[in-house]
Amino acid sequence: MFVPPDQINLILNNLFIHLDIDALSFYIYDAGYVIANSIARRPFGTGKPDRGQSLLFHEFIQSWVGYELVKVLVTFGLQPITLNSSLKNWSKDLHDIFTYMLTKNPDLKGRAEEILDVLFSKTLHCGYWLRTQFGARTKFFEQSNGILSLVILTWLHQLQQFFLNDEHGHKNGDWNDLGKYTGVTTNPMKDTTPLANINFSAAAKPKVLTQITNVDQFKPKEDITGVCTSLEEWALRILKPNQTVQLQDLVDTDSETESRIKRVQEEILQEFKITTTDFTSDTDNVDTENDNLAKLDTNTKRNKDLSIYKLAHKVNALISESLEKAKNQMKPAKKKDYSQREQKHEKNIQRCLCIHNNNE
Repeated sequence: MFVPPDQINLILNNLFIHLDIDALSFYIYDAGYVIANSIARRPFGTGKPDRGQSLLFHEFIQSWVGYELVKVLVTFGLQPITLNSSLKNWSKDLHDIFTYMLTKNPDLKGRAEEILDVLFSKTLHCGYWLRTQFGARTKFFEQSNGILSLVILTWLHQLQQFFLNDEHGHKNGDWNDLGKYTGVTTNPMKDTTPLANINFSAAAKPKVLTQITNVDQFKPKEDITGVCTSLEEWALRILKPNQTVQLQDLVDTDSETESRIKRVQEEILQEFKITTTDFTSDTDNVDTENDNLAKLDTNTKRNKDLSIYKLAHKVNALISESLEKAKNQMKPAKKKDYSQREQKHEKNIQRCLCIHNNNE
């Protein structure tokens, strides 16, 4: 089953508006972004722009991870409180951090904080990661719904341990049977079916492209040894549903969920450990958690009584401040070009003002 992106967004937005789970929204977006841009996408080293529909591919991946999260919410609710009885035997690392999240056992605090540091600092995230309060781990263990956030973060890290590990070679080179999304330098279907220009290639034959013709072809292969590609299955291996009614409803109506539960119950996986491998790039580490931007407060309730003009003033001030900070981080050549454009833009504004005043 594949739900259109607009329906997924509607479901999640209703949840986030009424239940104030902004962190969960951010973490699932972050996971979708990393999957679409790094894990399920083959590097495009031609030096030329990708003429394929990479943004549409990104949208479908976001739709898929959003649907997986909806299924997790249906099964476990917003605040799961019980762990799978086999979790400790499968992964002591996961057992320790999830147990600490639930119980705040001081004996587990040290190891839990070490693992959390890996999830935040040594895991590849989207570019907004350190620009919001959710990218700062300071108060993560105090979240009221932190268990599900932790499920997403650990799932994303284990995907990277498998797919971004160069030591695995070809065996981690394909997202599904077709391979991974692969960019192209031309779009032969530009005048007929431009949105159809989405292509995959296998690691063994990266130059042989297969055109995507069905939305199910974006989804990962789920029986790859050494990795759990489904967020729903990952949650089932870690948590135990508080009520089995919702889970049984899913099993009765969704063969995908049924097969995942069967794997969880019957397959004994090799022990899973959180590695300390740093999957971030050099540019991901330019800031630290102590950056003021990491403390950005995204709660809008404090602005509800402001007039439209005061809100507009706040937005304008924030944009101006952000642009100035971005300008300061530019390389000298780009900064010079930016300044020249800024001056030209200012002259155009002054010219328009003069014309307006003369007309009056």
